[in-house]
Amino acid sequence: MRFGAILVFIIVLNSCTPQEEGRPAGILSPDSMAVLMHEIHMAEAGIQSTALEPVEIKKAVAGARYAEVLSRHGLDVVDLQVNFEYYRNRPEEFREIYADVISRMESETARAVNRPVVP
Repeated sequence: MRFGAILVFIIVLNSCTPQEEGRPAGILSPDSMAVLMHEIHMAEAGIQSTALEPVEIKKAVAGARYAEVLSRHGLDVVDLQVNFEYYRNRPEEFREIYADVISRMESETARAVNRPVVP
């Protein structure tokens, strides 16, 4: 009887403990993933808008920019792949993340358009 009471207490206590939305360790929250993906897309836009030749130089610059973004988030390429795959297998969450990414990009574009031109 005593064991049963302890077991019930543990189950009740565990159900009261906030859970991390069932995500495995190392998986970013949807908000953090949206920030990361936004930064990656902005780095890619910067790379594509730069007229670097030959292609090897452009690839080196791209690698450095991606590494910088990942470093700010404490991630490496494998971590990015794991997170991307996790959310790719959850299409509804992935759509919400990309809706957030698009919103961030639209806000950034609106701010850039409304900035005064500096001579």
